This record gives sequence, C-alpha cells and structure tokens, in this order.
Amino acid sequence: MQFILGIIVGAALTLGGAYVHDTGMVHAGPKQPFVNWTTVKTLWPR
Repeated sequence: MQFILGIIVGAALTLGGAYVHDTGMVHAGPKQPFVNWTTVKTLWPR
C-alpha cells in the first residue's frame, strides 16, 4: 500500500513541478516549456 501511495505522490509532484515551471512561477531553466499543455488538455479524460 505504501508503495502505491509513493508512486501516486511521486507522479503528482513531478507533474506539479513541471506545471509550476512552465507557468512561469519559476524563472530558471530554458525558455521553452517542458510539457505541451495543449496536448495534455486534449488527451486528459473528462
């Protein structure tokens, strides 16, 4: 159970970190975003 919870929390932190970086809240790294958020929005199940 802890392993599954760890995977879920790790994935959430990874996606959250990429989103924070790409929205401009962090001003470090390349100018190009890590993730194509338009594609993510079209592929995300509703």
